[in-house]
Amino acid sequence: VTKIIMSSPQPLLHPAYNSTGLSEHDYISKLIDAVAKRPVLYNVNLVDYKNKNKKGEGFKEVQNEMREAGANETQVQAIYKKWISIKRKFRVEYLRTKADEENGRCPSTTYPYYDSLKFLIPYCEFYKVCSQAQKRRAPFFEGEDSEEERCIQEDDDFPTLTPQTTLDFLISQQKRIKLENQVNELAAAAVAMAAASSTNNINNNNSLPTMASTNILESEGSDE
Repeated sequence: VTKIIMSSPQPLLHPAYNSTGLSEHDYISKLIDAVAKRPVLYNVNLVDYKNKNKKGEGFKEVQNEMREAGANETQVQAIYKKWISIKRKFRVEYLRTKADEENGRCPSTTYPYYDSLKFLIPYCEFYKVCSQAQKRRAPFFEGEDSEEERCIQEDDDFPTLTPQTTLDFLISQQKRIKLENQVNELAAAAVAMAAASSTNNINNNNSLPTMASTNILESEGSDE
């Protein structure tokens, strides 16, 4: 009689507990797909784009989707700064290829995820303008870490993405935007005051010869 030994079935591990995680290519590809489904995370024209709660919910959804896709927890917690790095690289590549095309050169790119990220093209010019504005404002924020909402100049050193750090970060973004707007208004007012002062000085200088001539004529009239 042959004795059959039944082995206990091995438990199936949930993808979230997969310690090896996804390959770098799969990780980036799946992250791009997950973000692309949620325009609130990149479409600057949406009202909710600046809503910290909506964006926090969006990134939390991306985390869950990445877990389901097989990303390990280290990869899941790094999605925010990974996405920022991906978006920045695409923006650089897009603006470079566009410049090549405008200058009559054949545009080309070696960035492997360029085609997958073309949904960001409508917002690249906005990112470019804001990036340039940030450079002009740099003296006002010297010594501070850059963050995404400093006109979309994101920081690759963003802390581990948890619900609390996400909300704290997005709240600080709103405060920074408000402060930058105030600084811009003050700078514009200073420029206007300087221009007005310069105009007044010119007008005053132009009136001096007339006043001098009048005094001379009055003096000559009294001599007569």
